[in-house]
Amino acid sequence: MRFLKTPEGVLTLADVQTPEWGSRFEPVTVPGSALSYGFTRSAYWFRLAIDNPGELPLERLIEISNYALSEIAFSNRRQMAAT
Repeated sequence: MRFLKTPEGVLTLADVQTPEWGSRFEPVTVPGSALSYGFTRSAYWFRLAIDNPGELPLERLIEISNYALSEIAFSNRRQMAAT
């Protein structure tokens, strides 16, 4: 998993998909499974790859358990390409 912190919080999904911003994503180096960046007005973008080597669909769960987050949005590159 990789992340990008944008202090201004003004980037769009299209922005972070450009090579200019895409190259700025850094590896997440937190040991374990819990990430915490403290209280901030910054926007954090996360990019992760989920691989399914089999032919049957897999279900996965991403848990976000922080009540203080004001917004969470998900996108799927494969679904976006199909529309």
